[in-house]
Amino acid sequence: MDESTVKQKSFKYLLVMLIFIALTDISFFFNISILRQITGFVFLTFVPGLLILHILKLQRLKMAEKFVISVGLSIATLLFTGIIINFIYPLLGYSTPLSPYSVVITLSVVTVILTLIAYFRNRTQLNFTMDSFQLTIKEKSYLLFPVLFPLIAIVGILWMNHYSNNSLVILLISLITAYIVFLTVYSKNTPEKIYPPIIMCISVALVLLLALRSNHILGADIHTEYYVFLQTMLTGKWHAVAGSALDGCLSISILPAIYQSFLHINSEYLYKLLYPVLFSASPIIVYLIAKKYLNSIYAFLATIFYISQYYFLNAEFSPRTIIALLFFALSIMVIFNDSLKSFERYFLLGSFSISVIISHYSTANIFLLLLLFTFLLERLFHIFATRRRKSSQIDHEKYRIQYNINFWVMLSYFAFLVLWDTVVSNTIFRSTMYFFSETLKSIETFFDISQRGSSAVILGVGITNGGLARQFIFYISWLAILLLAVGLLIVLFNYRKTVAHDSANQENIPEFLIRKLDAEFLIMALVGSFILVVAVAVPFIMVGYDMQRVFIQTIVILSPFFIIGSIAIADIFKKYTRVNIRHFVILSALILYFLSSTGLTYQIFGIQQALTLNSAGADYDEMYVHDQETTAAAWLNSDRDQSLPVFSDFYGSYRLISQGGIFISDYAGPLIEKKAPISSGYFFLRYTGVVNGKIMDQYLQWHSLSDYQDYFSKLYIIYSDGGATVYY
Repeated sequence: MDESTVKQKSFKYLLVMLIFIALTDISFFFNISILRQITGFVFLTFVPGLLILHILKLQRLKMAEKFVISVGLSIATLLFTGIIINFIYPLLGYSTPLSPYSVVITLSVVTVILTLIAYFRNRTQLNFTMDSFQLTIKEKSYLLFPVLFPLIAIVGILWMNHYSNNSLVILLISLITAYIVFLTVYSKNTPEKIYPPIIMCISVALVLLLALRSNHILGADIHTEYYVFLQTMLTGKWHAVAGSALDGCLSISILPAIYQSFLHINSEYLYKLLYPVLFSASPIIVYLIAKKYLNSIYAFLATIFYISQYYFLNAEFSPRTIIALLFFALSIMVIFNDSLKSFERYFLLGSFSISVIISHYSTANIFLLLLLFTFLLERLFHIFATRRRKSSQIDHEKYRIQYNINFWVMLSYFAFLVLWDTVVSNTIFRSTMYFFSETLKSIETFFDISQRGSSAVILGVGITNGGLARQFIFYISWLAILLLAVGLLIVLFNYRKTVAHDSANQENIPEFLIRKLDAEFLIMALVGSFILVVAVAVPFIMVGYDMQRVFIQTIVILSPFFIIGSIAIADIFKKYTRVNIRHFVILSALILYFLSSTGLTYQIFGIQQALTLNSAGADYDEMYVHDQETTAAAWLNSDRDQSLPVFSDFYGSYRLISQGGIFISDYAGPLIEKKAPISSGYFFLRYTGVVNGKIMDQYLQWHSLSDYQDYFSKLYIIYSDGGATVYY
């Protein structure tokens, strides 16, 4: 392609981008429904990141890499732009920097500037072609089936909402399982190019199930996070709202405020859908990390293991965590991407790692520990290897290993983390110090199983009382952990064959690898495993931080070892049977784990557990928000005496925050747990109390409402709609 042709195409690309930006602005200013939502979402989620990729001239990256990096850079750009204007605009006399007009105009100007820079950087070398989007007929045929998964998910969960019929949801889970088996069995004929879009279809379908389960947000902390977002929108600026570490999480305040400025949709549906949809890109990142070392089908199955994690399937519950996890996964991918030059790697790593810090404090702290211990172990390994080579008179430079996590990466990350936690958002610093102090204190109660929070269940406490389904899932979970451990041990015991001692050492590779593991990757995997062990061993950690969060964060790195461990077990059987059963072993463990995580195993045992499959049961009673509760909470906020306290049971307090905007409410703990008197005020009785006659304490234990008749008989019913009651 001659230079004049390149210039013409680059100019056309410039015009297309400028026209799209103009179309996005027009749809905003004239409030053109549907067009505003479509252009706004595409503009915010892809355009800034894609332009930055062009500025960096990263055309050599694969299409899947460009996709996830552009999404990550776009979200990072929104966060950075939002916090910058939040501080600068008030100095210029504009008190609402995050108002819709301010956000739209600012981001439009920023994007135009990025477009012009990208154009001038690529006038003589075209950085964008449509060739990557082209698929053959065979590749398209493989996608005909999975593209239906999101549609089945939407129809199935809406059918569930209206008729409490889970048949379509069960069909979806069954079809996904069958397609995974199909791809594995016919992996030799499966085009490598279609794995990322298949993963995306599966991911979107699964996260939409919970996201669309109710008309309202679901979960616990998300209710407070939603309140923080509403206050940011209401005041047009980011400021302390919750008086807790949540105030320092821009992912739940500035990010949704920017999206809402462009999209202008129901705020609850924005909050319910935005985060799971963005997070659905993370499995592609896991696939790309695994694909560096495993062949396509093994990398795909490792990704399905990641998708099967509780925190992925229940992404709706934790907005701040999943955005931070997305950036964390991107950071890991960038560290081990050989296509990136030094500046490109550290620019992207800096952008994504800083985004982790400003998105979620706990994820950032675990990332710090991962980087710190990886760095220290690398230095020890380097010293040991150098001495050994000198003693053996081996050319040190010939076998020099390049580590990407260096002192300056560590220092930069630590400095920004401290700056953010102490200066910009000191509530995070106080929360972090409290967490670490309580963790150290809890070591004294190392053998007290009651102090271990969720890890007590992980260790099998009370499992015999949970029925066959609970025991079955317990053993399946430990089987997965066992396979991870076996995979790590196999790599360690066969270190010379499985790990590259230098950048060119790719001889005698085991057949289950397409290339040897980077020494740095193995070290990071070992550190991740160590963090998991410590999280279970030290009592307070799992009380203050959910085990499932730690697990999914480390699985971003450890997922390939699940496959390696499964292969190792299969090869043991092969010695005696002379039959290759690798796929059988991997699929058996993976499918059982997947079905257990989706709740289908409970369903088979006749237990109503998963919220996406039932309109009854523990999860439903705890987290499902009914329309009557929303109406009652809103009425109470508008008609109550503001000087009087509002009481409720444990999960009722969350509903008052998000549905009624009553941020300061009181959990009626003394009454529920000890039947002790509480002060005069209002009592919000939610759906389970009105319909099922039970209320919940902070330990998630149910109590019969009839046990508190002495208290309620003295109160007046001032509001009732059949699904919620307000007493005074």
